Amino acid sequence: MLEVIIIFKMVGLRVDSILEPLGIAIKKYPTDEDRVRWELNPWIVENALDRLGDRQLSIAEQKEVWIATRAPRKVAWPDWWSCKG
Repeated sequence: MLEVIIIFKMVGLRVDSILEPLGIAIKKYPTDEDRVRWELNPWIVENALDRLGDRQLSIAEQKEVWIATRAPRKVAWPDWWSCKG
């Protein structure tokens, strides 16, 4: 049996060195220290919601996810989702 070991070496410890290249999120307003923030791409939000299984988020949690999503209107929200903006 052949055993394969893959080693990933981090180039930096900054979050953006991972999030942007993988298409997980984009940095919005990167040059404005007062408004800079990360926004999650719709596909990663959908995957995260799928992993919840039967668990449902509270209204407060839904609002937090909605605000953190780059294009919330493009997300295929679950049937139980009630926060739309």
